[in-house]
Amino acid sequence: MRQEIVRIIAEARNLAEKRSLVDTEAKYLAAIAELEKSEDSVSGKAELWTTRAEYLSFRSNFITDGETIETSRERKLDAIRLAWKAAKLGKEYESMLMPKVNNLVKTTILGLGCVIREDDSHVHIECPIKIRNMGAGQFGFSVAFFYEKATCSICGRDVVKDMDCPHIPGEEYDGERCLINPENLHFDHVAMTKRPKDSNTGITVLSIPKDEFYSDFTEEQIRKKKEFGLPLVCSLCKSEGIDPSEISVDKFFQMQGIDLG
Repeated sequence: MRQEIVRIIAEARNLAEKRSLVDTEAKYLAAIAELEKSEDSVSGKAELWTTRAEYLSFRSNFITDGETIETSRERKLDAIRLAWKAAKLGKEYESMLMPKVNNLVKTTILGLGCVIREDDSHVHIECPIKIRNMGAGQFGFSVAFFYEKATCSICGRDVVKDMDCPHIPGEEYDGERCLINPENLHFDHVAMTKRPKDSNTGITVLSIPKDEFYSDFTEEQIRKKKEFGLPLVCSLCKSEGIDPSEISVDKFFQMQGIDLG
């Protein structure tokens, strides 16, 4: 039976290369039906989920009567979910399948773009590529504060008022590292800067009022979007030839406000 399933999937892949929708779909569904019989084992789950993912990814390339681009998007997202779920079955599957999952994410971004999350008043951009492109990615944050007193751990002098302390913070004296112990610490402000003290800080979300974000849209575009409930889709990577490989599967789902699990 195993060899028969392998044969059917191989035939499905050959037909997929020829863009034969009906015949390819029939082969994939036949293979899935057989794999469902051995779903109880871990390997059975992995084979079933990855085959379903492969089928959905193929099927997302076709829009038939009564379907829309959003139908294709949902199929692609379901394919990613299934492949990701299979990768989480164990380390062996993770090392084998995560490259495929990441490639699914990449091809989805380049092919269909990313839906930008919205609420009643704002558009929320969480993509680091989009944020950098808008100029906000060059900034980080530094915290400014002051303290009323700071004592040297070696001699106990108040280094704020006593300039005679000879010890250097971080240096060792007779085996003891010099530390400065602040007292009565007061935070003053948080500064946005191109040279943050901590390079790991940065803008991760841009929440922009809808009126401001839609200012480049025509009235007709806005009317159609509202009338048909169309999502706001970013196609920056496709239009600019950007490789979106830095977007992980978790980040991809997070920035669109949808559930991965």
